[in-house]
Amino acid sequence: MKLVVMIPAYNEEKTVGKVIDEIPRRIEGVDIIEVLVIDDGSVDNTRQVAEIAGANLVVSHSNNKGLAASFRTGLKTALRMKADIIVNTDADLQYDQTQIRQLVRPILSNKADMVLGSRFKGYIEEMPTRKKLGNILATFVTRILSGFNTSDAQSGFRAFTRELASSLKITSTKTYVQETIVRAARCGYRIVEIPITFRKRSGPSRLIKSIWGYALRVLPELISCYIDTFRACRHLNT
Repeated sequence: MKLVVMIPAYNEEKTVGKVIDEIPRRIEGVDIIEVLVIDDGSVDNTRQVAEIAGANLVVSHSNNKGLAASFRTGLKTALRMKADIIVNTDADLQYDQTQIRQLVRPILSNKADMVLGSRFKGYIEEMPTRKKLGNILATFVTRILSGFNTSDAQSGFRAFTRELASSLKITSTKTYVQETIVRAARCGYRIVEIPITFRKRSGPSRLIKSIWGYALRVLPELISCYIDTFRACRHLNT
């Protein structure tokens, strides 16, 4: 059993090494653990720091392409690395990487195809009001479109089986977090949530600078994803 932990990173030289250091290298039921960093066109020393910290592989975009593109690159690369389980995490040190053990447990016990780390079911050290409102709004919409009663659609700390990762078609140009839930749930994959710890961020968010601007960009793509998924996966529910 091989686990690949993938870390999309953009200008995260101050924290990406600490994230890699915190990733457990031994998990019961897992034979091999490897770390993959997707350097999304960073102009700082993110790549070098990741390599020094012990990343098994660093792939780099020639320019900044965004979170959705980095996620697609990560999934494709992790599958080429022969991953049986893929964990996605962030490079900003807000997630506690030691909780990867809990994150993969439902997959190892064959109880889930995707596991979401829920900040709202766990402990949040700090989250700005505007970001909390954005999370609540995005989660509400995702819950309606997916049919899955998620408590935290925006969490980037999640695990996938190889089968699910191979089937995911990410069409969004902005982010992957809601779309993966909609596609997985509507196509009949098993999703569970576990409580996680969410630490205070050092510096501003690189994803959500304006709640309403973010919503206006993401909502049309999410609705399009729902329509596309309904057409592609409806035969699985008949």
